[in-house]
Amino acid sequence: MRKGLLIVWYFCWHVIVSVELLISLMATCLYWHCSFVRELFRLARIDNELKLFLVAIPAAVSAWIFSEVRKIWWPDVDNKAVLMNWPYYSRLKTCCAVASLYAVGCSALAIIGIVFESRLSEGVGLYFLITSIIVVLVDAASCWLATLSIQQTLESSGKDTP
Repeated sequence: MRKGLLIVWYFCWHVIVSVELLISLMATCLYWHCSFVRELFRLARIDNELKLFLVAIPAAVSAWIFSEVRKIWWPDVDNKAVLMNWPYYSRLKTCCAVASLYAVGCSALAIIGIVFESRLSEGVGLYFLITSIIVVLVDAASCWLATLSIQQTLESSGKDTP
């Protein structure tokens, strides 16, 4: 029971205290409180082919994030023992779950912004798309840095063992 609560606590903590949430909140405040930004995105016109390409960016980056998260959740046999014995492995797994959540959310936001663009206020769909690209790229950078840190830890543990 205690371990389950601890995992839920880590998950909630990493969702709330994250750069991705900070960027999302800043983007929301920027759009709703700056008329210049609303006017800029209202007047912006982008070709449909470019919109499809831009929507593909969060989807492709999300696929890459899932690939990196898969390596952490299900490590290969050589690295499994080292990662499983690492005291912060449960925190790492919750961070990976949060990264996957943000990746799915950003991809969904980008798709919603383009598919329902005609039903939204002018410029909101494009703003959703640009914001989701920025957030998913920050999410990918944090996953990449975590993967580098894990590789460094695994290499250092491999050097210590004869």
